[in-house]
Amino acid sequence: MLVHGRNIIIYEGGVAIAAAKSCEIRIQCDAVEISSPSDGEWRDFIVGRKSWSVRISMLVTNVREILIHCGSRVRLTAGVRDVDNTLTDDRLTGYAICTEAVVTGSEENLSQGSWSFIGCGKLERLTEYLRDSDQKNLRDVDLKDLRALDGNLT
Repeated sequence: MLVHGRNIIIYEGGVAIAAAKSCEIRIQCDAVEISSPSDGEWRDFIVGRKSWSVRISMLVTNVREILIHCGSRVRLTAGVRDVDNTLTDDRLTGYAICTEAVVTGSEENLSQGSWSFIGCGKLERLTEYLRDSDQKNLRDVDLKDLRALDGNLT
């Protein structure tokens, strides 16, 4: 089954991030060379250490709250909704540090913001319930349905 972009949701502290327009979740691993020049013409590698990062862009509802987020250590969770708008068991969670907070505005457009996070340790499967505002898709941009992060910037 194909996953529509609006069905990938990022949660902070168990609450969906409101007004999110896009998100990127990246996991990388190092490749450690185990061959030597005397092994011939081909190199050989094993899997090394892993790292992960998250980038989120959103509509700005509070400039101060977005900007002061830089340097915060938070618990992030990536969740996926199915075609029935129900959260699936495809949830990963871990602690991350916000390494960048950006707010951009241009005349005649809505202001946009973004957060970049670097993961601290591993991502794990999440089994606990995540709060979601009446099962509304908070990534759909409808200014009447935007809500803040509950004021909890942990």
